[in-house]
Amino acid sequence: MSRQEEDYEISVYDDPLIKAIHHVDDGRDYTQRIIHDMRQRYYIRAGIYLPRPPAPQVVAPKLTPTMTGKKRNKKVRKVSHEQTI
Repeated sequence: MSRQEEDYEISVYDDPLIKAIHHVDDGRDYTQRIIHDMRQRYYIRAGIYLPRPPAPQVVAPKLTPTMTGKKRNKKVRKVSHEQTI
């Protein structure tokens, strides 16, 4: 494990400053939960109670920086609009 991976503990992910400059991926698959939420009205009308399915851990949590380099302005050539005859 690299030094960078060791520095980031799970409790660090909740820090607002870290959330502002990093994308936090918790490594969970929420597909079944999303499908369950979309069908929630059907379950209510049909009188079916299904508990919300768990979101299994697929990969280890990770942080990816969202900050990119400074955007630099492009140099614009000045164009003379004088009429030539």
